[in-house]
Amino acid sequence: PQSPSEIERALLEAPVFGGVSGAFWSVRTVPESMCAKADDQLKMLYEMPQIYEPMAETLSYIKSLPVFGERRNLAEIAVLYHQDSLKLDFAVHHAALHGTEELLLTSGNPYNILHSREMRENINKYRLLILPEVRLLNEEECGILEEYVANGGNILLLGRKCGFYDEARRPRLDTA
Repeated sequence: PQSPSEIERALLEAPVFGGVSGAFWSVRTVPESMCAKADDQLKMLYEMPQIYEPMAETLSYIKSLPVFGERRNLAEIAVLYHQDSLKLDFAVHHAALHGTEELLLTSGNPYNILHSREMRENINKYRLLILPEVRLLNEEECGILEEYVANGGNILLLGRKCGFYDEARRPRLDTA
């Protein structure tokens, strides 16, 4: 994210739609019937102004509540929410995200969500990074993951085709 507004857009969905980022309709791509131009199909529903503005108002209210204070998540496990994989194959990545979170919750393992756009800045906060059906990885992300492992981080790949597609959605001869 480049600005506070973009950061809010990435964070808004979870508190507004029930607490699980990625599990609701707002992260789906914009249906063709709502698109004014071709580029609109590359956006997610929560990026549309008519959806984002009410979400921003709700987040503003949530932030004003005294319950939040100065808290932070100390989890050593992160689950990667990969925006491009959601766009590539929403049903597969979303189901894997849901299953991974359900497993972590029921086993009592604290975890955090790591969004693909914040990988470079925050990946080293975690000892384990879980990639559930992350089918698309660009070259920069591959480099970040290689560096993370070289520095002692651990990666758990879930699915058969992790990193199978490059940023242009072309299949690789071998997975990343």
